[in-house]
Amino acid sequence: MTDLRPESKREKQRQATHSAILSAARSTMRNRGFKNTTIREIASISKVAVGTVMAHFGSKEDLLYEVFHGDIQQFAYEVFTTLKPTKPLDEQLVHIGESFLNHYASEPELYTDFLEHSLFARGDWGEQFTNQVKEAGTRIAAIYVASIQRKEIREDVNIEAAVLEFFAHYYFVLMIQIKSKFSDVESGAAQHKLLIDQHYRGIKL
Repeated sequence: MTDLRPESKREKQRQATHSAILSAARSTMRNRGFKNTTIREIASISKVAVGTVMAHFGSKEDLLYEVFHGDIQQFAYEVFTTLKPTKPLDEQLVHIGESFLNHYASEPELYTDFLEHSLFARGDWGEQFTNQVKEAGTRIAAIYVASIQRKEIREDVNIEAAVLEFFAHYYFVLMIQIKSKFSDVESGAAQHKLLIDQHYRGIKL
C-alpha cells in the first residue's frame, strides 16, 4: 500500500531534491572541475534555490565528499572482491595499491582536489573517511592471515603492524602523486611495487 501521509510525501520530495543536487554536482564538477564549480551553478542545473543546496549539503566541500565517497566505496568493493586469493601476497598488495592509483589518475584534477580535502577532513566526513580506511585495513588484514595459513609468510608476523606498513607505503606514494596531480602514475605504481617487494621479502618464509 502506498504511504500518502504528508510527512512521507515531504521525505520523498526531500530525497528527490537531494539526488537532483548531487547529480548536478557530480556532472558539473566532472565537466568543469571542483574549483570552477559554484553552488549557484549547481542550484541552477538542479532547478532549486542556492539556499536549498546549502540546506542539503552545507558547503561545496560537503558536495565533493558525498559525490566521491560513494564512488570510492563502490570501487573499493570491486577491487577487493575481484582479488584472486590464490595469488601470492605481494601480488595482491600491489594490485590493491595500483588499482587505486590508476583510478585516481582517471580523473586527475578532480581526484587531486578530492584527496587534498578529504585526507584532512574533520567532523562527520572525517569520521566517514577514517571508517573507509579501517574497513580496507580489515580486508587487507584478512589477506595477511590467509597468507600465514597457507604458509607463505612467517606465522609470527604482527598483522596489525604489517597492515600499517602497507598503508605507510601506499600513502607515501599517494602523496607524491597528489602533488604532481597524477601526471606520472606509472612511476608511482613502480615505486609502490618496489616498496611492497621489499616489505614482502622481510616477512615471507
